[in-house]
Amino acid sequence: MKAYRTADDTVQLFRPDCNAKRFQDSADRLCIPKIPVEDYIQAVETLVDVDRDWVPHSDGASLYIRPFVFANDVGLGVHASKHYIFCIICAPSGAYYAEGINPVRIYVEDEYIRAAPGLTGFTKCGGNYAASIKAGELAEEQGYAQVLWLDGVEKKYVEEVGSMNIMFKIDGKVYTAATVGTVLPGVTRRSCIELLKDWGYEVVEGKIAIADIMAAAREGKLEEVFGTGTAAVVSPSRSWSGRASTPTSATARSALSPRNCTTP
Repeated sequence: MKAYRTADDTVQLFRPDCNAKRFQDSADRLCIPKIPVEDYIQAVETLVDVDRDWVPHSDGASLYIRPFVFANDVGLGVHASKHYIFCIICAPSGAYYAEGINPVRIYVEDEYIRAAPGLTGFTKCGGNYAASIKAGELAEEQGYAQVLWLDGVEKKYVEEVGSMNIMFKIDGKVYTAATVGTVLPGVTRRSCIELLKDWGYEVVEGKIAIADIMAAAREGKLEEVFGTGTAAVVSPSRSWSGRASTPTSATARSALSPRNCTTP
């Protein structure tokens, strides 16, 4: 979650209620007691109020907020803990990528996977990040900013990019993977979908075959590609590469960029 300083010098949180509910969903999957939504929000608001001087004044910067919980039972064993500690840490942050809002290069990963049905792909779980590091480092060595993850069963359906959700604008419609257990139901994703629909765009949530995306790129129908997430907010993609194929998107500007924030 993030806190932003507005033009009138007030500090605002980005949808803390939605983040609190998602925190509960993750805790439930990991057999961790749920933090009540009102307690979660009160804790976040209290800490941000104490640290309000750390909320950046510069454009594009924010205070990154990371609530987390961990077990602190004494002992070693493979079972749910009886005691947990709920914590929140904050840090001022600028642009997630060195490129800032400029389009980034993406590597289509078809060997390593991020998640599989029945596991913890839809949760904010540390293990999900750990599983992504190897592929991320290999992509970075080749000059790519992020990894495009395919599904863990057939390795042909697009799921996420890095630790973000991803959206494709094809022939005027916006497509994104459905949140059916392996894809994180991101709060930024949800917000973008709500805005896009409000602006008149048709948003399709479902399975997206990488082959169809590649074909749309070759045919000139792939108009825009962008990732959505707490850290990177909305991040446009410039080009992709990988063993599957090598498409290049048309304009890399996001449908949500300031210049495009009008109803069609």
